[in-house]
Amino acid sequence: MLKKQKRFFIFSQRRTGSTLLVSLLNSHPNIRCYSELFYPGRWNVHIRRLIKPLAFRHPLLYLNLVCLTTSRPVVGFKLMAHQNEALANLMERLVEQNWLVISIRRRNIIERVLSEAVLFTTRKPHSYGQSMRSDEAIYIDPELFQRLLEQDRILTAREAKLLSHIPHITLIYEEDLAHPQQWSTSTARVLTFLDVPVIPLTTKMVKTWEDPYEKLVSNYAELVQIVRTGSHVEEDTGNETSSIQPRAKCKS
Repeated sequence: MLKKQKRFFIFSQRRTGSTLLVSLLNSHPNIRCYSELFYPGRWNVHIRRLIKPLAFRHPLLYLNLVCLTTSRPVVGFKLMAHQNEALANLMERLVEQNWLVISIRRRNIIERVLSEAVLFTTRKPHSYGQSMRSDEAIYIDPELFQRLLEQDRILTAREAKLLSHIPHITLIYEEDLAHPQQWSTSTARVLTFLDVPVIPLTTKMVKTWEDPYEKLVSNYAELVQIVRTGSHVEEDTGNETSSIQPRAKCKS
């Protein structure tokens, strides 16, 4: 008799290290971790019209069908805080069906929003093998930054509410994923949670940008001031001072 497949999902906002964790987990022979299964942009254009109604009207059936495409005993995917209108209901139903939950958070609100703003501006989400360098400093539109900051505030509150009554483990980007030296300890905790053998995990992913944001972003000081003078600081962990301190090397 075949052993029942163990299933999990990674729940996070964008630019928190979730793609890095997916890449690391996929280096384990017992795990298949898909990326954003509810992001239509990742679907083949020829089958998008067929998949989208199934995914959003019957998400559990859709996920079960996806899981059947792999023979690995542990399978998961990324569920982002901004995806799926019936997110709360879906998460509760998945937990009821014994799906495990891995949450990833990024404490530093400036780094969190800057990472997304740089992505919107450059359209360069990830680096493999070698971090990218920019010949010129990147200018971030303050209005774009402000919109992303407000969206971040809303999603952070939504994320906290959804996770408040759901069993899960949490990875903190700055403490668990920002540097390769952290990966062995943090991935061991995840593998133990998923009840699979703890082995070294590998990835070709590296930090997207070589330079810290202070150097990479030409109007960095202006954007920091937007956060410091706004009403968004309290949305992090309740520690206003530590949550807004720039961490030059923590970028994804």
